[in-house]
Amino acid sequence: LACGNFPIVHTLRDYYLLCVRGTRYRRDRRCEGRCADCRLLTLSRTTAARAPAAVIGVSDHIVDAHKRAGVFLDTPAWVVCNSPEPPEVPHRVVRSLSRFGFLGRFEKAKGLPVIFDALALLSESDLELRVAGAGRPDQLAYAQFRADADGRIRLLGRQSPSAFFSTIDALLVPTQWDEPFGRVAAEARGVNVPVIASDVGGLREPL
Repeated sequence: LACGNFPIVHTLRDYYLLCVRGTRYRRDRRCEGRCADCRLLTLSRTTAARAPAAVIGVSDHIVDAHKRAGVFLDTPAWVVCNSPEPPEVPHRVVRSLSRFGFLGRFEKAKGLPVIFDALALLSESDLELRVAGAGRPDQLAYAQFRADADGRIRLLGRQSPSAFFSTIDALLVPTQWDEPFGRVAAEARGVNVPVIASDVGGLREPL
């Protein structure tokens, strides 16, 4: 497919063509397949996309997800990671892990409650969980409730990656949906901060 003399390249950063919500995440659960309503309601999207000259995805996962759904089956595809410019944090060697961090939205899809529950199972008093980000009022209230119940949790509000990464020993990325890429994980690895992440979506791939 081309527009005049110019070929059209379709970029894949989310599941817009496959899912009406764009996330393949519903009722606090990952979608293992495509719902009947998504198949129906996205039919016009996939039809409109037709067959471009090429497809570029931010991860192997996002490309494979579309091809498994029968989209772009005969279209050449490449992966170009959405690697961010690393923040200005000095590279360092981490010799111990006691200060863990979470940076992102305070929602179940991002997995913050998973970290709270895991920390509650550990008795070590020297562990610290530093939480940075934002959320809806109810999500902030829940995070504050968990912090009030466990003195090892520190809520820091919004933080820049450069400020945040310099204060933690490892970043936790317990994503509960099939993250197409995982930008915050790539930012952390770019400054030598270890990442402990869910084995889902693009987070499975080397950063």
